[in-house]
Amino acid sequence: MYVCRPWNRLEIEGSFFNFNSMYDAVLQNYFAKWGDEGVVDLKAELEHLIILTASRCLLGREVRDQLFQSVSDLFHDLDNGMLPISVLFPYLPIPAHKRRDKARKELASIFSKIIRNRRASGKREEDMLQAFIDSKYRATGRMLADHEITGLLIAALFAGQHTSSITSIWTGAYLLT
Repeated sequence: MYVCRPWNRLEIEGSFFNFNSMYDAVLQNYFAKWGDEGVVDLKAELEHLIILTASRCLLGREVRDQLFQSVSDLFHDLDNGMLPISVLFPYLPIPAHKRRDKARKELASIFSKIIRNRRASGKREEDMLQAFIDSKYRATGRMLADHEITGLLIAALFAGQHTSSITSIWTGAYLLT
């Protein structure tokens, strides 16, 4: 996987992981709480399920097991801070932008602590966070800084969550008809 300009590529060592067991565990736990019949808000339920799976596979066990609700709330604030006006005026001092910026700083703090703990302990996980921690720039050999990892994790979660949520909702709606 390469990120950045072609002349300053980020090299992620090794192969990508098998997320099937992670997905399976999240899905089993999530749907075990549902009964055999009932009414649910399909959009809300599938969006929640997608962020559960993405948080485990991308953000790591620490976020999923210990900090999920607070990280989920912060991502919600980030998402709601991306308005049409944000394209032209990204730093306009409106409440949504202020919440977005505050959430980004808090996420950076959370992720930096997790990254430092992983690096210090030598503990390794099979997730995207670990892949970014182990990554280096091909040209210089420099490892990624915490703020770079945070940015990549946020971008990956947003890209996957929005696409997967929309696809899942349409699939669910189709299956229900």
